[in-house]
Amino acid sequence: MRTIIYDSTDKPEQIMSKLKWTTEQVSNSFGLSSTSISSHKLWLGILHENQNTFKLAEPRKVFALNPFRVIIKGTIRDNTKGSELTINFKPDFKTAMFLTVLFLGVIVSFFGLIQEFGLESILGIISFIVILSLAFALYSYKLKKSQEMIEQALHLE
Repeated sequence: MRTIIYDSTDKPEQIMSKLKWTTEQVSNSFGLSSTSISSHKLWLGILHENQNTFKLAEPRKVFALNPFRVIIKGTIRDNTKGSELTINFKPDFKTAMFLTVLFLGVIVSFFGLIQEFGLESILGIISFIVILSLAFALYSYKLKKSQEMIEQALHLE
């Protein structure tokens, strides 16, 4: 999970307007996890204009294999210079479960290595560590790409 605070010269109404243009709005959080919603916009999301909050996710492609998904929650506060955006990036439930299962696989393999010190056990633990490292590297890449997309969409630096 990552939290970033941005300062913007735009007012909250302008930021929400930019989000409307780039977001296919859904009615509830279930719509964010749906693979059946197809959109040409950057985001699927829930925008609460009266509270100046939003929740976004990239639309999933039906046939694309991508186990990593980032949920973006944001709050916009008005200040004297414009707005302050607090944006939280976190994995969705399926992504968190996928990474947890991989991590538990490494732990189980490690205890298997302790009980039976053989070549198969060593190769098993090494392969799980490589897969886990690759998964976390891919998730970090996805997190960085989501951060760049939101910065570009809202003209943040």
